[in-house]
Amino acid sequence: MKKHIQKHKKPITTISILTLTILTLITITPTVHCTPIQIGHTTSITDYSYDATDNTFQIEIKTETPTTIKLTDATNIRTGSNDIIYIEEKTFVLEPGKQKINHTVTEHRGEAAIGIQTPTHSLILIEKTGLFEKNPEWMEVRAAGLGGILTGIGVITIIALKKHRKTPKQPERIL
Repeated sequence: MKKHIQKHKKPITTISILTLTILTLITITPTVHCTPIQIGHTTSITDYSYDATDNTFQIEIKTETPTTIKLTDATNIRTGSNDIIYIEEKTFVLEPGKQKINHTVTEHRGEAAIGIQTPTHSLILIEKTGLFEKNPEWMEVRAAGLGGILTGIGVITIIALKKHRKTPKQPERIL
């Protein structure tokens, strides 16, 4: 009498579906929008971003009246060194409406900063370019913990399945 042993695929399928579902839920993050930053009575920054690959700030500015804006590489100012340094500075005359402006800055100790000046106001935008930009929120900590637990379960499951598959399929004959 020959017995046929079938492979049991259900636990592997269940684990893979569960893992994919949880990874999908972890990767879904809410979209963050920049709130307008007022830099004068008629001028505001509606959006900005920093591209670390070419050290460029892209700033979208909305103004209601013609305005002169000066952009400065503020990273060098913030370093606090006593060295004589060249600070890149550009002046723009903006017409009413929304406009995008690009400005190159230097990076220092994982930070890039740009100074923005109008005739009446000034501010500095700082972007952290290091691994961690801010302290983690509780949702991120839970997601990381869950990811670690799932990784541990996955590794243990793979090791157990490999050991199970290495055992002989047919019983040995004892004489």
